[in-house]
Amino acid sequence: MSVLFIGMLVSRGSSEGQSLTIAVSKWLGTLAPTILFGLLGAHGFNGPSSLILVTGLFCSLFDLIYIAMLARTKALEKSQIDHMFSGVTRDNLHRETDPGVAIGNEIW
Repeated sequence: MSVLFIGMLVSRGSSEGQSLTIAVSKWLGTLAPTILFGLLGAHGFNGPSSLILVTGLFCSLFDLIYIAMLARTKALEKSQIDHMFSGVTRDNLHRETDPGVAIGNEIW
C-alpha cells in the first residue's frame, strides 16, 4: 500500500490530502503485527513466522521511504510559502478595498 502512496505523492507533485500523522500511524500499524507474529510468535502460532517477518520488513521499508518523501515534500512546500510571503510587510500591504454601495439584493 505504501508503494501506492508513494506513486500518489509523485503523480500529484504535492502533499495535498496526505498527512505525516497518517503515514507514521500506517507504519506503526505494519510494525506491530510484524513484531508480534514475525518476531515473537503469538498464541495460536507455532512460533515466529518468517513469512510475516520478511513481508512486514519490506512493508516497513516502503512505509519509511514514504514518510521520508512526504516529510521532504512538506518541508519544500513550507519553504516555498515562506519565501512567497517573505517580502510582505506592513509597509507594502494594500488597504482593504471598498466594494461600493450595494446594487440589488447584496448584503455587505
